Amino acid sequence: MKVEIFNPNDVIFVDVSQMVQVILNLALNARDAIGDGKSGIISISTRRRVLGKKNAEALEAVPGRYVEISVSDTGSGIPEKIQDRIFDPFFTTKSKGARKGTGLGLAIVHSIVKNFSGYIELKTSTRGTTFRILIPLKKEGVEEVKDLEQETVIKGSGRILVVEDELTLQILLREMLGELGYEVELAGDGMEAIELLKKRDFGINLVIMDLAMPKMGGEETLTRLLKIRSDLRVIVMSGLVDDETETRLLKKGAMAFVKKPITISALSHVIHRVMQWQ
Repeated sequence: MKVEIFNPNDVIFVDVSQMVQVILNLALNARDAIGDGKSGIISISTRRRVLGKKNAEALEAVPGRYVEISVSDTGSGIPEKIQDRIFDPFFTTKSKGARKGTGLGLAIVHSIVKNFSGYIELKTSTRGTTFRILIPLKKEGVEEVKDLEQETVIKGSGRILVVEDELTLQILLREMLGELGYEVELAGDGMEAIELLKKRDFGINLVIMDLAMPKMGGEETLTRLLKIRSDLRVIVMSGLVDDETETRLLKKGAMAFVKKPITISALSHVIHRVMQWQ
C-alpha cells in the first residue's frame, strides 16, 4: 500500500473518527475488488486541488480549493450498470451474510463526506477504481481545529459488547470505545451475541448493536438479549430509520438510539447518559 501525505499547512475541518471510517471503508472495498488470494495494489494519496467552474459543475460542487484524498485499486472495476446506484442506501454487491464490505455500502461514506461539505468523484474501468474525496480547504482552518479540540469527550470504564457485522465499523467502534476507556468485546451478528451472553457474558455493562444485520434482525436480537439479562443496557445504531421504528425499539427496551455516523464526542455522551440511568 502506498501512502502520500499532503502539505501540513493545508487544513480541512473534519471529525477524525469519521474520516478514518471513510478511508478504511474505501480501502476494504478496494481489497475486495482485487479479490482474495490475488495480487494487486491499493494506493491512498492526498493532494491540493483547485476546482474550476467546469469541473465543479460536473460534480455539482462549488468552485474553489480542496484537499483531495484518493483511494485507488487495481481490481476489476465497477460495472457501468450499477455505478449510479453505489451510493444508494442499502445497496450492496456482497452476498447476504458476507462478513466483508461496508455497513450501508458506500451510502455512509457519501453521508459523511457531505457532512464535511465535500464531494466524491468516481473513476472506474476494468483496470481498477479510484474514489476521490474532495474536502474544502479552510482559510480559518487553524481556529476551527482548535474549536474541534475543545469538543467535550466523557471517558468511562466498563465492558461493552459491540454487535456489528461489518468489519469497518467493528474496527472503528473498538478504537473509539478504547480511547474512551472501555474494554470491548465483539460479536459479528445477533446470534453470536446471544450465544456469547448465554455462555459467558464477560461482565458486559452495555451493548451497542446495529439494527440491520444478517441471520437475525436488530429488533429480534434486542428482545432476546433482554430475555437473557433484563438489566442489560442497550444502545441501537442505524444509518437510516424512521421515527416509528425508533419509538418501537425504545418501547422494547433499548435505552437509546443513535444514527450513524456518530462522532466520538457524541457517542461518549450517549454512553455516559445510559450508564448513569438507574
